[in-house]
Amino acid sequence: NYDCDAVVLKNPQSIFDKHKDADIIGTFGKGPMQLFMKWGVTLNTGVLLFRSNPRVELYWEAMSELQRPTTDDQGNVNQALEYLNIRWMNLKPTDNIDTFEHEIYG
Repeated sequence: NYDCDAVVLKNPQSIFDKHKDADIIGTFGKGPMQLFMKWGVTLNTGVLLFRSNPRVELYWEAMSELQRPTTDDQGNVNQALEYLNIRWMNLKPTDNIDTFEHEIYG
Protein backbone atom coordinates (compact mmCIF):
# COMPACT_ATOMS: atom_id res chain seq x y z
CA ASN A 1 0.00 0.00 0.00
CA TYR A 2 1.07 3.57 -0.54
CA ASP A 3 -0.41 7.01 -0.10
CA CYS A 4 -0.02 9.64 -2.81
CA ASP A 5 -1.77 12.67 -1.33
CA ALA A 6 1.48 14.39 -0.32
CA VAL A 7 4.16 15.91 -2.51
CA VAL A 8 7.48 16.58 -0.82
CA LEU A 9 8.71 20.04 -1.82
CA LYS A 10 11.99 19.93 0.11
CA ASN A 11 14.26 16.93 0.62
CA PRO A 12 13.77 15.93 4.30
CA GLN A 13 17.08 14.01 4.52
CA SER A 14 18.86 16.84 6.40
CA ILE A 15 16.16 16.72 9.09
CA PHE A 16 16.39 12.94 9.30
CA ASP A 17 20.18 13.21 9.64
CA LYS A 18 19.89 15.93 12.30
CA HIS A 19 17.72 13.75 14.56
CA LYS A 20 19.59 10.46 14.53
CA ASP A 21 18.21 9.38 17.94
CA ALA A 22 14.57 9.63 16.86
CA ASP A 23 12.81 6.37 16.09
CA ILE A 24 10.10 8.02 14.00
CA ILE A 25 10.17 11.44 12.37
CA GLY A 26 7.15 12.96 10.65
CA THR A 27 5.02 16.00 10.12
CA PHE A 28 2.48 17.56 12.48
CA GLY A 29 -1.12 16.42 12.18
CA LYS A 30 -4.45 17.26 13.79
CA GLY A 31 -6.24 13.95 13.64
CA PRO A 32 -7.71 11.84 14.96
CA MET A 33 -9.28 14.63 17.00
CA GLN A 34 -9.42 12.77 20.33
CA LEU A 35 -5.65 12.22 20.21
CA PHE A 36 -5.01 15.77 19.04
CA MET A 37 -6.94 16.99 22.09
CA LYS A 38 -4.90 14.66 24.34
CA TRP A 39 -1.43 15.35 22.89
CA GLY A 40 -1.80 18.74 21.22
CA VAL A 41 -0.47 17.20 18.00
CA THR A 42 -0.68 13.95 16.06
CA LEU A 43 1.53 12.26 13.52
CA ASN A 44 0.59 13.14 9.96
CA THR A 45 1.28 10.36 7.50
CA GLY A 46 2.39 12.65 4.66
CA VAL A 47 6.12 12.27 5.31
CA LEU A 48 7.41 9.64 7.74
CA LEU A 49 10.71 8.03 8.63
CA PHE A 50 10.74 4.78 10.62
CA ARG A 51 14.18 3.68 11.82
CA SER A 52 14.74 -0.05 12.02
CA ASN A 53 15.19 -1.01 15.68
CA PRO A 54 13.42 -3.07 18.38
CA ARG A 55 11.22 -0.14 19.53
CA VAL A 56 9.91 0.42 16.01
CA GLU A 57 9.32 -3.32 15.70
CA LEU A 58 6.97 -2.94 18.71
CA TYR A 59 5.17 -0.23 16.74
CA TRP A 60 4.65 -2.51 13.73
CA GLU A 61 3.41 -5.31 16.01
CA ALA A 62 0.91 -2.88 17.54
CA MET A 63 -0.20 -1.75 14.08
CA SER A 64 -0.80 -5.37 13.13
CA GLU A 65 -2.80 -6.08 16.29
CA LEU A 66 -4.86 -2.89 16.13
CA GLN A 67 -5.37 -2.74 12.36
CA ARG A 68 -8.96 -2.38 11.34
CA PRO A 69 -10.43 -2.00 7.88
CA THR A 70 -10.47 1.73 7.20
CA THR A 71 -9.30 4.37 4.79
CA ASP A 72 -7.93 6.39 7.74
CA ASP A 73 -4.25 5.46 7.78
CA GLN A 74 -3.47 8.46 9.97
CA GLY A 75 -5.99 7.24 12.55
CA ASN A 76 -4.44 3.76 12.60
CA VAL A 77 -0.91 5.15 12.93
CA ASN A 78 -1.80 7.39 15.86
CA GLN A 79 -3.91 4.73 17.62
CA ALA A 80 -0.85 2.43 17.59
CA LEU A 81 1.30 5.22 19.03
CA GLU A 82 -1.23 5.78 21.81
CA TYR A 83 -1.38 2.04 22.50
CA LEU A 84 2.41 2.09 23.01
CA ASN A 85 2.27 5.14 25.32
CA ILE A 86 4.79 7.09 23.24
CA ARG A 87 7.00 9.70 24.83
CA TRP A 88 7.31 12.86 22.75
CA MET A 89 10.87 14.18 22.48
CA ASN A 90 10.35 17.35 20.46
CA LEU A 91 7.13 19.09 19.49
CA LYS A 92 8.66 22.18 17.89
CA PRO A 93 8.84 22.75 14.14
CA THR A 94 12.42 22.42 12.90
CA ASP A 95 14.13 23.78 9.80
CA ASN A 96 11.00 25.70 8.73
CA ILE A 97 9.18 22.42 8.13
CA ASP A 98 6.49 21.18 10.49
CA THR A 99 8.35 18.12 11.69
CA PHE A 100 8.59 16.41 15.00
CA GLU A 101 10.34 13.41 16.41
CA HIS A 102 9.48 10.98 19.11
CA GLU A 103 10.56 7.70 20.59
CA ILE A 104 8.35 4.70 21.16
CA TYR A 105 8.33 2.95 24.50
CA GLY A 106 6.30 -0.22 24.85
